[in-house]
Amino acid sequence: MYYDFNVFTHDKRVEKLKYMHRDPVARGLVEQPEEWRWSSYRHYLLDEPGPVQITRL
Repeated sequence: MYYDFNVFTHDKRVEKLKYMHRDPVARGLVEQPEEWRWSSYRHYLLDEPGPVQITRL
């Protein structure tokens, strides 16, 4: 079951980002999170622009 979830704290934001970045690895789609094309991992790690624009608050 899926549901929306509002993220209000820095710690919760980091938790959710880690989950999203690790999911393609856990699913066996890539070996490293930075290999997943649609991931924001490289943006957060290296400040590289990616295919999806990231807005920092």
